[in-house]
Amino acid sequence: MASNGKYGPPSYAPSAPSLPESYGQQYSQGSGGSYGYGQQHSQGNGGSYSYGQQQGPSSYGHSGFPPGTDPAVISSFQMVDRDRSGFIDENELQQALSSGYQKFSLRTIRLLIFLFKSPNDPLRVGPKEFAALWTCLGQWRGIFER
Repeated sequence: MASNGKYGPPSYAPSAPSLPESYGQQYSQGSGGSYGYGQQHSQGNGGSYSYGQQQGPSSYGHSGFPPGTDPAVISSFQMVDRDRSGFIDENELQQALSSGYQKFSLRTIRLLIFLFKSPNDPLRVGPKEFAALWTCLGQWRGIFER
């Protein structure tokens, strides 16, 4: 997490948002030992997923994000999605999550991608996965700021 001097702090780097009020309702419906992250992947039967299969440059934009997504999350995603594919890779995710004071290591970024990966692209995250990841990080931040 320490900066090695190679990268200057991006001027737009937002910090993780505070926990949304609807978050408890969104994840309290799950069962068992799942702690919210990755749940959206286990809802389909027989490996059929209801999102992400037809996303591409033509469907890029707000449509890929869950309803009620914080505009700062959407903006952060769009700023780092250089190729406008609707997915971000590890370097783009690192740029989106790093602030002027700390930088996530690529090892941490790869772990986050593994935990929140898209069912159609295990090496990148799409808008829904990014929003879920952002919300989870916001929860952790809230815990540490208490």
